[in-house]
Amino acid sequence: MLSLIKYGKIDIMTPFAILMGMIFSIPIFMLIFFLYVVLFEKIKNHLLIWTLVSPIIVVSLWLILELLVSNYNVEASFSRLILVFMCSSISAITFFVGTKTIGKG
Repeated sequence: MLSLIKYGKIDIMTPFAILMGMIFSIPIFMLIFFLYVVLFEKIKNHLLIWTLVSPIIVVSLWLILELLVSNYNVEASFSRLILVFMCSSISAITFFVGTKTIGKG
């Protein structure tokens, strides 16, 4: 397997995995950007609620996707859910602060 071939301490497949992750994330980014443009006024009017609820929605969708697609492993799934919650919480807080800052300026 190519993923087992190492060059020093860097995995040869790492750049390929990063490139494929970027390519596969483009449709998700386009969908989120479209929803942001369409729903911005509704989100802006209830910004705090969206900031608090959005990480829960993201984790719920991730859990459903993981249960449907992957070979379910409780320990690995729990670790990924924590990571998803942390990333979505940081994104929500950054969005909240950025929107409030732009709104003042």
